[in-house]
Amino acid sequence: MHFVLKSSLISTLLSLSAFLLSISAQSNATLFSAKANQLFDSGIASFEKQAYAEARSKFEKLLELPSNHRSSAATLMIGKCYFYLSDYDSALASARDVEISFPSSRYVTASYMLIADIFYKKMRFFEAAEQYGRLLSVSSPLSIQALAAERLAGIVKNKQINDQAVEKISRSVGDSRMREALLFGEIMWYRHLGWTAESDIALRK
Repeated sequence: MHFVLKSSLISTLLSLSAFLLSISAQSNATLFSAKANQLFDSGIASFEKQAYAEARSKFEKLLELPSNHRSSAATLMIGKCYFYLSDYDSALASARDVEISFPSSRYVTASYMLIADIFYKKMRFFEAAEQYGRLLSVSSPLSIQALAAERLAGIVKNKQINDQAVEKISRSVGDSRMREALLFGEIMWYRHLGWTAESDIALRK
């Protein structure tokens, strides 16, 4: 009798737990919004025309909607708008908000890149280098890793941080990973400068 009651109670509790998890999953699901899509596309169109204040306004209107599938991307784009408007403090706040408010968003690594670029613009070179290094040590798209490697190599080659700072970043990234990233970044950095001879020399290292 006790066994039957205990089994019944366990079954009830498991069913209740499954129901609560289902409710939780539904509440955390990303809401699709056609209005958000419209505002986002309009904001991107303004951004591509370099109308950054206009674009920011559209992305901010998007964020006034209930949280939806475009919320994290809009937050990142607001940061980018502020960046191109040279309002680096506001850009930094928006970039950090991506990770804080949307920690599972696929745009988090893009926010790391934006943060690094902001630090560079503010001439906080070690913090910029740390952020570029961070992108080399976490899972991120190859395109972002390539940009991070190139920009980190530029900082190192221009001696905008000292050897001790390079060693500190190397410890967090990993010595082998750091060497590979700096070599790749150096090659790409030279190519973008149009220094093909230097790029070829670096490629043979």
